[in-house]
Amino acid sequence: MLSDRLLDLFTHHKAQEVLSNVNLYQLSVVALALALTTVIIDYGYMLWLRSKMPPGPFPWPIIGNTFSLPENKPWIYFEELSKKYETPLITFWIGRNPTIWINDAWCAHEILEKKAQIYASRPRMVVFGELGTGQNNLVTMRILNNNDRDHWRIHRKLMHLGVGVQSVRGYRDIQNNESKVVALDYLREPNEYVKHLERYATSVVSIIAFGRRVASYNDPIITEVIALMQLAADLNVPGKSFPMLLETFPSTMSSPYPRPPTGISVLVVGAGFAGLTTAIECHRHGHSVTIYESFPTLKSLGDIISFGANGGRIFARWSDGDIAAKLRSLSIDLTQYGFRIHKYDTGEVVYHQPTPPQNPEAPVFNGHRGELHQVVFEYARDELGIEIHLGRRVEGYFEDEEKAGVVLGGGERVTADIVIGADGVRSKARQLVLGFEDKPKSSGYAVWRAWFPNTDMIRDPRTSEFCSNGDTFNGWIGPDVHFLFSTIKNGSDCCWVLTHRDEHDIDESWSFPGKLEDVYKVLEGWDPICKAIVEKTPSLVDWKLVYRDPLPTWVSKHARILLVGDSAHPFLPTSAQGATQAMEDGVTIAVCLRRAGKEGLQAAVRTYQEIRYDRVRAVQKTGETTRDRWHKTDWEKVAKDPESVAFPREDWIHQHDAEKHAEEVFDEIFKRFIGPDKGQSEPLLPSEELVAVA
Repeated sequence: MLSDRLLDLFTHHKAQEVLSNVNLYQLSVVALALALTTVIIDYGYMLWLRSKMPPGPFPWPIIGNTFSLPENKPWIYFEELSKKYETPLITFWIGRNPTIWINDAWCAHEILEKKAQIYASRPRMVVFGELGTGQNNLVTMRILNNNDRDHWRIHRKLMHLGVGVQSVRGYRDIQNNESKVVALDYLREPNEYVKHLERYATSVVSIIAFGRRVASYNDPIITEVIALMQLAADLNVPGKSFPMLLETFPSTMSSPYPRPPTGISVLVVGAGFAGLTTAIECHRHGHSVTIYESFPTLKSLGDIISFGANGGRIFARWSDGDIAAKLRSLSIDLTQYGFRIHKYDTGEVVYHQPTPPQNPEAPVFNGHRGELHQVVFEYARDELGIEIHLGRRVEGYFEDEEKAGVVLGGGERVTADIVIGADGVRSKARQLVLGFEDKPKSSGYAVWRAWFPNTDMIRDPRTSEFCSNGDTFNGWIGPDVHFLFSTIKNGSDCCWVLTHRDEHDIDESWSFPGKLEDVYKVLEGWDPICKAIVEKTPSLVDWKLVYRDPLPTWVSKHARILLVGDSAHPFLPTSAQGATQAMEDGVTIAVCLRRAGKEGLQAAVRTYQEIRYDRVRAVQKTGETTRDRWHKTDWEKVAKDPESVAFPREDWIHQHDAEKHAEEVFDEIFKRFIGPDKGQSEPLLPSEELVAVA
């Protein structure tokens, strides 16, 4: 937000000093000056845009020509404007948005028929399109690029199949008969010609679609439809009612309730990235959501975490991009440096992998887990007002056909329509969903992890280069080991992870303090730079990667409890997709619940699993393939094809839009779980297809 960004320019002390010397009157003057400046700049942009468009009435700032639009028979008004400006095309401003009105049939044919094959455009219609009817009809479909234009053309062709010239000829007799009736009606009641025309049009459509003729303009099929159309038109015209803000300033869609409340209550267990994303997305889609988290306070735990472009696309939609901007300032920037992959023993850079340019609609984030988490946590709690109960451990889950709930420490029971387990691989919801307790086993691998300031690194000539040239990312790969090192925040913070073989037995606690001596043994015979980096580490964590059989289902018997994130599908670190796939889960269940409505919740939960399951399994496997690519490197092959050791960035993973995908496939999948032959949450994973995940 603007106020946050202004305060960031000052230190905390300076901000307090400035504010203490400013009274309410001065603040009001500054606010007014900023508002006027903004209006002037925006109006200048409107006038510049007007100079590029067909003529029309001069717009006012912000409101445009909205209040010049007549309540009734607007076509007469626009016909008069066409005569006044001597053109069939008129620019009329609905709020800040210019719309082109075509007032001549031949002109409309020339533009909409002949030119439509090479050009298609629609104004953004927030209330009608994005919040109401969606993006799958010709009137409200938003068109921003060539893919959208192709989408529009397909819908246009489909429409023409049903109501094109050839099809309409088959309805000619119906139209002729109704034309005779409407001509007689004109003679009887000339003053009601508008109602007669409405009856005529409605009757023709009703006969063709339903075999029912409409004989009177007082028929409810006319009065109710016309009333609905008038209401919709009123909502769509800024200044006539509340949605003026949404149509005139589309960015206000990021306000807490961009969609109408659904009446669905959701209880989320866990306030990690999976839980927070699920809660935020449920909130965005109109559900009432509450989070329960066992930690009593927010702690800045962990080290580096990665979010691919498929996760960045989700962040970018929050708070009109403000959250993504905050995360970007805390994340590594490898635009110039890229990723340098070294041979483990010689230190030779065998491949320099460039970093793709940042896409503002789908940015990539790599930063400290605790710092990024705090941004998302504060957005959920402070900006959206989501109810988060800290220090409330969930001891059990329960459900029936009507509701679900949790048992908190002390025995308190809390219920909701849906309960979502987002509290990691130890989640007690796993036991309820599976019907038994699954124990972790050693995967044969472990990871040492560390995060520390650059103080000692910058003093050592061997390592100072990593901290003196902005953000960096380097990897050394060897037999069954890989060592990744990065500097972040312009080189001020350092982070490394080392994955290696480890056969130790583990119990339910698999994170321990690490020992530098153990790391040195693994790095014997490696590039000396690796040890030079590690020896600057004040402390490290020994994290055992555990084996978990993939769950055959993420949904409970009554489909009132479901799992997301690590609770459902833990990932190997080499996938770099664990947190992002958890975010995709949260988006998908939020969409499914809204689309199904309160009466279809159980089918919505099963639909969520069906949408997500196969994709998650496929992405999980990339963690194993990447690890094996580095741990079993064929160096002769690398000499011929250095790119063979690159970290994979596959489009089917990173270009995925979870929200758009859920919207597109929901209907087809949802119908499998409703009706007399509705499906149940049968296990989706064949028993012979179990693989190791961590």
